[in-house]
Amino acid sequence: MMGAGDGKLMAVIAGYLGMDAGIWAIFTGMVIGALWSLCRLWHGHGLKIRLINLAVYFMQMFQTGKIKKYVGDLESKRAYTIPLAVCMAGGTYLYLIASGAAVLWSGWMAFC
Repeated sequence: MMGAGDGKLMAVIAGYLGMDAGIWAIFTGMVIGALWSLCRLWHGHGLKIRLINLAVYFMQMFQTGKIKKYVGDLESKRAYTIPLAVCMAGGTYLYLIASGAAVLWSGWMAFC
């Protein structure tokens, strides 16, 4: 689940790096978060249960024609929660490494 602080962090990342680079850094952080979540679900044996709950939700939605709030498996929600800010920071760092900006920045810091 994404909180208000995560949204503010994304705004800071986009403001600091610029819109184009910020979107790529945030996207990279989201991919890191998705992979981390899938790994936690896989190792905690919760992936199968989550996918079954999602399939039942879609079947009910298509049968009734009504969209209702998806709540999923609430009792195991805490066990699979990850800190998104860590993923955003990792995504920003990976973007800076991949783009070569971190090398320029570290070289600039050596002269200070």
